[in-house]
Amino acid sequence: MESEVERETEPGAAETLQKKILTRAELLALSSELVEQLHARTTRPTFRETGADRTRLAYARATTAAIAATAAILRDAELDDLKERLDRLEERKGCTCKT
Repeated sequence: MESEVERETEPGAAETLQKKILTRAELLALSSELVEQLHARTTRPTFRETGADRTRLAYARATTAAIAATAAILRDAELDDLKERLDRLEERKGCTCKT
């Protein structure tokens, strides 16, 4: 799925960007990859903390938060789509019940 985003680069000039919107499957793949990396790092026979571990964990937390936020937005968009579809079906059926 793609979305068009408009941003201003200079006063009065607008630039349209094509942004790819991740799907739930892609988010799950990213999340799974992150879990695998963290699991592999922490379950080695000789685990030794390195200086990069704190930075890696900070990025992992940020990635997890971004995945959660994107998943919530996707869920909301899907619910909006379902509501629109339900409204159209109710209109076709002549249903007067609104929630």
